[in-house]
Amino acid sequence: MRSAYPKVSVFVITYNQKVFVQEAIESILMQHYPNLEIVIGDDGSTDGVQEILLQYQEKHPSLFKLILSQSNEGITANSNKILKECTGEYIAWLGGDDIWMPGKLIQQVSLMENNPQGSLCVSKVEWFDSKTDKTMRVYPHGDFNVENMNIIDTAYYIGCNGSSYMFRRNAIPQYGFEPSISMFSDWLFVIETLRNGNVIFINEVLARYRRHGESMSNFPDLIFKEHMQTLFLLEAKYGDMREDVSKFIKKYTLFYAHEVMISSPTAIVLKGIFKILVKRIAKKIHIRVGQLR
Repeated sequence: MRSAYPKVSVFVITYNQKVFVQEAIESILMQHYPNLEIVIGDDGSTDGVQEILLQYQEKHPSLFKLILSQSNEGITANSNKILKECTGEYIAWLGGDDIWMPGKLIQQVSLMENNPQGSLCVSKVEWFDSKTDKTMRVYPHGDFNVENMNIIDTAYYIGCNGSSYMFRRNAIPQYGFEPSISMFSDWLFVIETLRNGNVIFINEVLARYRRHGESMSNFPDLIFKEHMQTLFLLEAKYGDMREDVSKFIKKYTLFYAHEVMISSPTAIVLKGIFKILVKRIAKKIHIRVGQLR
């Protein structure tokens, strides 16, 4: 007989987040979900995070699995270490500086259990300022509707909501996170998961994303570079996605140029220069990907 509470692996990445990590962990424990493992990979923190994690493991030895690196290996390498230790039927992500709302896990598990075609469950996320605790925005805006979206657009639209994700384990990429994408490999991971099922959206806030000086969203240039790399990898790997990739590249480069350069008094000149640079970067990445085929 199937358990009413299938096992959930909580997937947590930490790196120098001592002032935030306790709040993140407490929001997991407050879920009161009865069939849980908390798998935390610390990527060589130097601020005392690992000592805090060991204290939690001592209090809850059957609940915590710790992967404590002595040196910084990067987000993707750390993510693959964590993923290998996740044994649950479902995998729920939480950033070491983010927070879950009460009842998140049970609500998501219930929906996933009742929708076997769902490969990923995601909710709205509240972005808040770390210093003031004030809400900056709720994402995504309005009601979420993917009926007219392809997989790439869907994954990009929900991309800011990682700490609300719950994956069906048998739908995720078998190889895990793409090693050649050093930091923002989660987008490709989500896209490939959605090739194996649908997205289930909960139209309420079940997680809070903390904005502070070290937030990953503060690195738009690197995000752009690795997202372009992702698109060329998709083009090389999946023939049925090439048209969607081509359309997205056009939209994405224009969006990036507008967001990054529109405030400059020399925006027109910079955009011209930017287009040339994009072509050069794209050509280099495309060559590298071609060598992997």
